[in-house]
Amino acid sequence: MFGKFTEKIEQYMEQINQFMRKMEASIQNQGASIKNLETQIGQMEVAISSRALGTLPSNTEVNPKEYVKAITTKSGVQLPEIYVKRLVANKERISSTGQSGTDWA
Repeated sequence: MFGKFTEKIEQYMEQINQFMRKMEASIQNQGASIKNLETQIGQMEVAISSRALGTLPSNTEVNPKEYVKAITTKSGVQLPEIYVKRLVANKERISSTGQSGTDWA
C-alpha cells in the first residue's frame, strides 16, 4: 500500500518536471522573440531618424489625370467635347462669381 503511494508521488513529480521543462523552453523562446523585436525596433528607429524632417519617405509624382479634359460614363460612353467645354466654362464661372448654378446648356 505504501509502495503504490510512493509510485503515484513519483509519477506526479515526473509530470511536474516535464511541465517545468516545457515552461523553461517556452520562456527561452519568448526571450529570443523579444530580442528579435528589440533589434527590429532599433532598425526602424535608425531608418526614421535618418529621414529628413518635413519630407515624405518616397518620391511623389504629379497626377496625370489632372490635365485630362474628357468625361467618360460608367458604361464607357464618352460625352461630346462641346458638353465638356460647357461644364468647364460653367465651373470657371461659378468659381469666379462664387455662385452655383445648374444651367449647363
